[in-house]
Amino acid sequence: MPVLTQTRDPAHPHHDTCLVTAEDAHTVLAGIDGVLELLERQSETSETSFNAFCLLCLVRGQIEDILSDTSAHR
Repeated sequence: MPVLTQTRDPAHPHHDTCLVTAEDAHTVLAGIDGVLELLERQSETSETSFNAFCLLCLVRGQIEDILSDTSAHR
């Protein structure tokens, strides 16, 4: 059952429909966690890695918020 959906908006005709299950989203989060772990190690010596780490943390948080909102509406 899809939990994240994007429908085609006439104002934005180039957006594709996106269906993601909760399982898919959790798989993505697990992958992000692995990348965050590597970036955290590298961020001790690289400002670029630290910046990427911070940005990816924000993205991860947004995915978690969407999953939380979706499960609250069930």
